[in-house]
Amino acid sequence: MPSPRTTLILFILTLLGAAYLLFFEVRFESTDTRAMYEKRIVRFEAGSVERLRLRRDHWTVAAVERVDYRTFRRTEPSPGALDGNQVMQLITLLSDSDAIAVLAGDADRPGKMTEYGLAAPRLEWALQRSSGDEIRLAFGLVTATGDGVYLHVRGSPDVVVAPLLLFEAADGLLDALIVDTMSDE
Repeated sequence: MPSPRTTLILFILTLLGAAYLLFFEVRFESTDTRAMYEKRIVRFEAGSVERLRLRRDHWTVAAVERVDYRTFRRTEPSPGALDGNQVMQLITLLSDSDAIAVLAGDADRPGKMTEYGLAAPRLEWALQRSSGDEIRLAFGLVTATGDGVYLHVRGSPDVVVAPLLLFEAADGLLDALIVDTMSDE
């Protein structure tokens, strides 16, 4: 028969174990959450982007910078006000976008970047985060199925097939920023 002391010690250990599970274990990332984040094209918080620069070619460039959480201002091609919601939607779309497919190691294979249209990208993004680091993306050709676009994140050995909506939203924002500039003059 267990003594009252043993029963008390077992009760305290059980209580401490339950407290650990209640206060600490729930904060660990679940396997499902981890799997969801692994499919992301780029892993970052939308609120951490300070500057966004879009470039189609040498003549078609636009840039915006954050004033506060939902307010942005145009810095290129000429400074001015703009609809910050459209910029925030684009940044949020990128931070929430999952890759349709990952072509592992294709960025390092000779000729693959040209095959995907990434040697001379159709559209380039540069996102500067509040931490100071920069994320650079290059959009290439539309896939043969027409539902995605080839994308390369600088520094990654992989080429990603991203949703076509992401490219269209960025291209539309670039056009809107250029048109806004023309209407300001």
